[in-house]
Amino acid sequence: MSRKFLLVSKPAYKNYQIPYLWTTAKTYYEQHGKYSSEWEWADPLIEHEGWEEALDHIIEQKPDLVGFSVYVWNEGSFNKIAKNLREKLPNCQILFGGPQCDAKHNKEYFREKPYVDLVVPGDAYGELILTAVLDSISDNDGVLDARTIPYCFYPGKNRDVVFQDVPIDKKNFAWTDNAFRRQQDYFDRHREEINPPMLGKFMLETSRGCPYRCSFCDWGGGTYTKTIKKPFGTVMDEIRWAAENQFQGVYITDANFGLFDIDIEYAKHLAKMKEEHGYPKNITIQPTKSKLHNLEKIFDIFCASKQLPYFKLSVEDLNENVLKNVDRVDFPFEEKMEMVSRLLKKYPNMEVLIEGILGLPGSSLNTVIKDINRTVGYGIDFPNFYHWLLLPETPAYDPTYREKFKIGTIKHKVGITDYHTPIRLKEGHEARDNVQTIVTDDINITAEYVVETISYSKEEYIKMHSLQTFVSSNHNTGLLSKIARYLNTEHSIDWGDFYNETKEVLLSHNKLGTQYALMDKAIHDWVYGDNVSMFVDPDPNFRYEIHINNYLLFLAMTNADLFFECVGQHWSKKVSDERILDLANYSKNTVITLEYQPGIAHTVDHNWKEYFDGEALTNVSSTYQGNDAEIAVGQSMEKIDWGQYKGTPDYLTHFFYRVCYIIGNKEIKHIERI
Repeated sequence: MSRKFLLVSKPAYKNYQIPYLWTTAKTYYEQHGKYSSEWEWADPLIEHEGWEEALDHIIEQKPDLVGFSVYVWNEGSFNKIAKNLREKLPNCQILFGGPQCDAKHNKEYFREKPYVDLVVPGDAYGELILTAVLDSISDNDGVLDARTIPYCFYPGKNRDVVFQDVPIDKKNFAWTDNAFRRQQDYFDRHREEINPPMLGKFMLETSRGCPYRCSFCDWGGGTYTKTIKKPFGTVMDEIRWAAENQFQGVYITDANFGLFDIDIEYAKHLAKMKEEHGYPKNITIQPTKSKLHNLEKIFDIFCASKQLPYFKLSVEDLNENVLKNVDRVDFPFEEKMEMVSRLLKKYPNMEVLIEGILGLPGSSLNTVIKDINRTVGYGIDFPNFYHWLLLPETPAYDPTYREKFKIGTIKHKVGITDYHTPIRLKEGHEARDNVQTIVTDDINITAEYVVETISYSKEEYIKMHSLQTFVSSNHNTGLLSKIARYLNTEHSIDWGDFYNETKEVLLSHNKLGTQYALMDKAIHDWVYGDNVSMFVDPDPNFRYEIHINNYLLFLAMTNADLFFECVGQHWSKKVSDERILDLANYSKNTVITLEYQPGIAHTVDHNWKEYFDGEALTNVSSTYQGNDAEIAVGQSMEKIDWGQYKGTPDYLTHFFYRVCYIIGNKEIKHIERI
């Protein structure tokens, strides 16, 4: 008798289209399942526009079993699909798995979700559980007997949550051979969807598990577990397969790549494949937290092969007390910076991306200010601090941890797209210039965000968030970095104090203050539940609302005269140094503002370019010319051409897309003294 299984997933980003679990689980079942000839594995449902479209597709397939890979960004739509699926196909059994299933802590889980028949914990091995589920259904004439499935949650009497505490043997997991070669037919049929030009990214797993227990982290392969390695030959062949199939990038899914010496050999093989095939062109890793010498070798290999877009380091926070509170194991930040400094001497054009989490217990406005000093003082960008999402299978989700650190949360729609699609189209307007914009989802996708702990209140969280947003928008873009550096060097003003005070100065400005207050209001309304995301309406004639990170950049760039005049006057009076007024003028003319045109020249009273190149500052009148005619927007270069639209609604739209859509360095690259 033939039976059909359908796996439903929806990735956060379109460049993660490869159906990794489907590929490995299908191959595993074909090799180890008792009824492999009986089960048909339908093509996985990955990309769909809305839940109704997905539901129609599933019903058309008429599956006996549907598995949903549940994450924060798809939970709302998957609940709706599964609920309606139970009504339309009552005999179809429904399996939920992934890190967003909170059956472990929620005793009402199966009563709240009467359509779910079994939940697979996020730290289980999906291949093993799916094999047991398919065999159980076949053994029992088409009906799943959850009592025979190891390491799972299932509904008991009155749909109470029952945990089947039968362990699975992870240590002796029987890895398959290269599952991608075995499922080559599928990849050939779906090549354009899985590996579109400039977007395709292959997910490479060389190990599974993580030996650490960071309180905020839920790693899909299992946290606080023994790490097991995939066979060397299989990994090497998967790397070759990705290169042969011309995947633009490789995302190495290991929690700690570089933890094992063999990882260096994988890095060398990835570099060799690019040399032979031209692919992969870029590599993304989650770096090891205990083998700094291995990580430096891996970075060196990828830099030499031009496969590394940036040096990525996850610090989460820099305060030792904070790191202790979240059980974070890592090497000291200073050692990381020493490694980066050595690498930058060999590869001076590389960027440094540091990631952290906003609001971990023990953090405060004071620790944020100190973090600013420790990071930008090294001459690197301020870290990207992400919201702390309290995921169901993390240690911090446990009620005991919540009580210990007085964790306070709010529930909102997932804001993951806010950082990557930072504009939202207003009602009654049409998008222009192929600009990607958020389309409001009517499904109430909720996730818990931490906005209060034992070390800070909601009001202080707003100040912390506001300051971090201000620094990333004004330091990482180069707008205020020169003034901050000068004040630090010549007047011993700490970087964090400079940015915190400058933000308050702009908030109190008689003309700009009202516009800057919109950022704090957006954060306040999000924290107190009035808004589900942090967008600002910058101008009635502008067709988009803008995420606060990009809004601050847009605000400064379109009000450059007022912005730099305000900052220059305040600090020149504060430290009694009139040269800062001249520096503010120089800073304004070395970033790409709304008024910038290629070839434009400006004159200042000091030799500022030479000063920042390491020479002594002299009172020599200097004229500088900016010659940039293009600006980087993502992976492409766009012309500086918004001036031709002046006087039309497209003027601000073109400028925003070219300059403010991506938070990054906006300093003019080609400046010469004339």
